[in-house]
Amino acid sequence: MQKGHIFLCHAAEDKVAVTEVHTRLKKAGLSPWLDKEDLRAGQVWAEEIQKVIKSSLAVLIFFSKTSIAKRGYVQKEMKLALDTLDEVPEGQTFIIPVRLDDCDVPSKFTKFHYCDLFAEGGIEQLVKTIVLEAEQRGFALPSGPHPGPSGLTIYTQKTEYVTFLVINPERADLPEKIPDYSFINTAGGLAMVPLELSEIGLNPADYENRFPPHIPQGEMTIDFTITNEGKTAIVSKIALEIMDVFEIPEKCLASGFFPVLEPIEDSAILTRQQKTYNLFRNKTFSYKKGDVDLFRVNVLIADCELPSVFQFRFRVDYNAASQSRTEYSDIFYLAKHKAGPTSRIPYAKRESSLSGTETHGHSNSDANLIKQDFYTDGYYHKSVLAHIVESSVPRDCSLYIKENYWTAVMGDERTPVQVNGFEKPKPEDQPRMHVPGGLHTTWAVFKPSHPRGYRTTGYPDVEIYEGRETKSYKSLLVACNELSQHGSIEEQQEISSFLTDKVNPSVIDVAGVVDTIPLLSFFRNNQSYACLLHLINSGHQLIDKHACDVFTSVRYQKSAGPLLQNVKRARSYSSASALAALAINGNEETAKELVSLFEAGHFHSTEVETIAHVLVGISVASAETIMRDYSISNSVEERRLSYELLKEIRRTRVS
Repeated sequence: MQKGHIFLCHAAEDKVAVTEVHTRLKKAGLSPWLDKEDLRAGQVWAEEIQKVIKSSLAVLIFFSKTSIAKRGYVQKEMKLALDTLDEVPEGQTFIIPVRLDDCDVPSKFTKFHYCDLFAEGGIEQLVKTIVLEAEQRGFALPSGPHPGPSGLTIYTQKTEYVTFLVINPERADLPEKIPDYSFINTAGGLAMVPLELSEIGLNPADYENRFPPHIPQGEMTIDFTITNEGKTAIVSKIALEIMDVFEIPEKCLASGFFPVLEPIEDSAILTRQQKTYNLFRNKTFSYKKGDVDLFRVNVLIADCELPSVFQFRFRVDYNAASQSRTEYSDIFYLAKHKAGPTSRIPYAKRESSLSGTETHGHSNSDANLIKQDFYTDGYYHKSVLAHIVESSVPRDCSLYIKENYWTAVMGDERTPVQVNGFEKPKPEDQPRMHVPGGLHTTWAVFKPSHPRGYRTTGYPDVEIYEGRETKSYKSLLVACNELSQHGSIEEQQEISSFLTDKVNPSVIDVAGVVDTIPLLSFFRNNQSYACLLHLINSGHQLIDKHACDVFTSVRYQKSAGPLLQNVKRARSYSSASALAALAINGNEETAKELVSLFEAGHFHSTEVETIAHVLVGISVASAETIMRDYSISNSVEERRLSYELLKEIRRTRVS
């Protein structure tokens, strides 16, 4: 049987929508031809397009309101299709106009019955028309998923999720019909939270024996296979790329199931800022004919994102028959219903995947490890509470904090060191050590709290405020800690707002801000941590340092940028803390910036070990690459960093 392409004739303005159609037609077992996907390097594109049109099973001509007035080569493609129509036997379908929106079809194409892709069932009707035409004309239609040019295919096996949004497709402003997602089934059946479907315009009687239209919400797990049916293909990269982000439908209902799922293979946390997520630590996979691999990716919308719908797909870059190619998966949608923490799948074995445990020969990618938007090793808060020997927990922590904050933080006569954060001591107070030979040196002196009620560190020319040391302040710390662990979300938000309002130079002095920072840090929500991020670059070095200290132990989704901004500034009292905090808050872009700063001589030689720790903390794979490159460098500092990276990588692997 002969094979035939379906040529997709379109204007550049409609490239995104037509690419989606290309993907859907391939998954239906058809052979769509799109210049972006199928035109190979070195081919004369004008000649190749003419050849493909003349040999095509059908030509789909796409129209939209933005493209109907388009002039250029697309008009030549349309004319060539009309000329080729003269060679097609009467009664056969060859040209199919496709409307992407409610636009007017040009007069020369009005004689053809067109397909409305924006209408419900439009893509299904289009596929049905092409399949019937292919069968009548004797064109071969492969069954199952359609392989790429060399035989490599991505096929979605199943998706799993627990919570979802029930929507009315007619009221949801989305580009196409939402896929009919599958979900995990349990031995005892699957119970769905009861819903009033009539609230969103759906007839409950239509869904007595089936699930209503819905979008997975918050988090979903996707299983897909890569299989090869042609020549040997070497996959060089597997990535997730976001295609678009839409507003959440106005009318929708939240519901869910409650199964416990299996461990994941890799994961990605979606944000609007990052468009591509390299998966599986950029491993290389080799496939001979008949080989199949199963991949599982857990996809999560970040806590910091506002309500929205993410549209994404998987991309596989590979080489086969000395050609570089790309294959795409199905298109997926993932919604977030409301602001704040994202709904999560309750994995029973999440700890093993977080620790880097490898399964089926593959491991989690450094850049995509599932760490919650607020992740902490607890060290900072342990150090804050360590010197509290005994302090009772208030009965009503929220009320206690409101009534006692001012007394505990600002309730005494303020000294210059509290107002400014530091004070220059008198010459006779400067610590000095005399040694034989007439030499002398100085050292930092810790000054106890009593009777002043706070700690300071004394240097030869300055005394720096360290923190409050009173019984009332310790009780305030205990109350904040208790409320953060056992209080309701509403109570925590209320106190976060209360404390955030107090961090104002017109309300409290420098010491007051420094003492409020630990209190804010207990409440891991966007409001508290947005305030702390602002304080990282407040303009006062002492406040900057204490805010950065929080992030040396706490990972927060949005902190990488402000921390890097602090590091880029001229060296200051807060620089070391900001740099150390990037070890758990940095990303691959941060690592590149740090390497550029290092090569430009921005850092002091004493910071090389810290830089190595940060780079390894961000990505072991990237650190290994930098280590190899710098090991043969002519620069002494770069070779030293290579050595420190080697030590840090070994220490990480041992631990």
